[in-house]
Amino acid sequence: MKEYAFKEKEEYQDRYHRYQIIGIALCILSVLPIFIFLNYEFLESIAVCILLFFVSIGCFFLVLAGTYQNALDKILQTGDYTPKQKKDNILKSKISTIYWLVVTAIFLYYTFGKNGNGQMQYSWIIWAIASVLFGVLMIVIDLINKRRD
Repeated sequence: MKEYAFKEKEEYQDRYHRYQIIGIALCILSVLPIFIFLNYEFLESIAVCILLFFVSIGCFFLVLAGTYQNALDKILQTGDYTPKQKKDNILKSKISTIYWLVVTAIFLYYTFGKNGNGQMQYSWIIWAIASVLFGVLMIVIDLINKRRD
């Protein structure tokens, strides 16, 4: 089974990269209709429809490529699916859950709590800061795991 999966992964690499390129290119180029029809008020809604169509096709290619690639990685236990990586992901998952629940609680308290008035004009910054700090936290966890090994 593993030999078949390894051979299949080798054969799939060209298609995987092609699908990735097509998906990313479609997502990037999808904004062109907005700029092309910017001066034509009656075509703006059509431009948005075209944008959404291209984004959906691009996302289709990205998901198609990634799903098959991840399935092969799972069978071969490579990439994110090595035994060590799976163990590290369990720890990261638990820490992530706690982190985002605490961030959500802070956001809700700041926005609707004792001094909050339910207007989110300033509280959005909590999510921006939390996302940057989350990246830092994940890097720190990786460094600690590497040092332990």
